[in-house]
Amino acid sequence: MRLIVVLFLLVGSLSYGQKVPAIKKYRPGIIYYKNGKTLECKIAAYGSRNIWCKFEDGTKKKITTSGVKKFDIYGKKDTTSYGYFITEAVYKSKSKKKLKTLGRLVYDYDDVKLYGVMGKSVGIGPIGISGENYFLTRRGKSYGRPLLKAFKNKNKLLKEYLSNCKDMVSQIGTTYSFTNIKSLGPIFEYYNEHCKRKVPRSRQR
Repeated sequence: MRLIVVLFLLVGSLSYGQKVPAIKKYRPGIIYYKNGKTLECKIAAYGSRNIWCKFEDGTKKKITTSGVKKFDIYGKKDTTSYGYFITEAVYKSKSKKKLKTLGRLVYDYDDVKLYGVMGKSVGIGPIGISGENYFLTRRGKSYGRPLLKAFKNKNKLLKEYLSNCKDMVSQIGTTYSFTNIKSLGPIFEYYNEHCKRKVPRSRQR
């Protein structure tokens, strides 16, 4: 019975124990809208519904996330991108309100994206040690699926998620192997370039 409880808590932390990577202090950045427009301002974000924009004159504007594609936060050395997605657990739940999750865009391709969400790390292998849980979204799917599941082989799970591309699946575990987050770069790049349509390359952020 104890083992069952432990497994329940372990799996639950991957699906439901997510915490929004809150950006409570206004930071310089840029918002990219789905219609192609952009807006530069100081950004604060700590929820799934709204982003707050602060302008040079001190005025603030609340922006609903429904029309937002992603936003970038400018750092001293690097720029960090964030986006919104619906987790598999929320999408398949009975709740009518499908709240989105705010995640760091680790990989950002047109056909496949990887989000990092701060939460409880399960500490299995090299994945999740940083405290981030990872979710994969791809074109044709309306939700993000957890990249790590307890007692599930990482390469087999990735094959399942990218099963719409037989050429890619046949090479996972042989030519390409999912060993850590950095190893996903060549896999996603191949998937993006060969499985559906050619798109501009992207680098890990």
